[in-house]
Amino acid sequence: PAPPRDAPRPPAPPPRPSLLRFRTTAGDVDVRVNDTRCPKSAAQLRALVASGFLDQRLALWRVNRWICQFGADKSPAARKRDGEPTDPFAAVRRSFGNDAHPDCGAGPCEGGLAPWRRGDLALIGSTALLFVRGPNKQMGTNRNDCAVAGVVDGLAVLDRLDESYGNMIDHKRGLAQKEIFKTGLEGVLRDFPKTDILEGVSWVPEGR
Repeated sequence: PAPPRDAPRPPAPPPRPSLLRFRTTAGDVDVRVNDTRCPKSAAQLRALVASGFLDQRLALWRVNRWICQFGADKSPAARKRDGEPTDPFAAVRRSFGNDAHPDCGAGPCEGGLAPWRRGDLALIGSTALLFVRGPNKQMGTNRNDCAVAGVVDGLAVLDRLDESYGNMIDHKRGLAQKEIFKTGLEGVLRDFPKTDILEGVSWVPEGR
């Protein structure tokens, strides 16, 4: 039977949080997730948070004047080698699709797309993230490039992340990505002990 007309309505569910804090050894960085503009990427980022993937201590370093990169975790093959029976993050390693660049609008996506901006957080693979330190006309201009979030507090943290790891292209140093997949954070810190670490993430209530 239908409830009486004067029956109290159930409370509305609380709004989904959109402010996400990255806790690093160099300080906190708060970003706002772009659920409306980048729904597929945002859903994947939320899945990474919910799975605990971003709480397993990942390396985070300044690559160059344009980007800060997150280190990879151990691959499923490396986990199996080390006696871990299952990959706890198998579900979030799947392909999640792509969101159109905001400049594409509702029509076809052609040339002249704006690059990522300073403070953008980009999801460049199912579990691969990077922060943008400075705009580069060659980054973020693909038709499928949609920044999943943007920094609202802590931008200066990106500028003081350790850069001793560097990268093989700009600095001719640093582990090749395939080596990170074999060792995870352990291999990075063995050779570059000053490398900063993403210690975890958490949703932050508005106004805090």
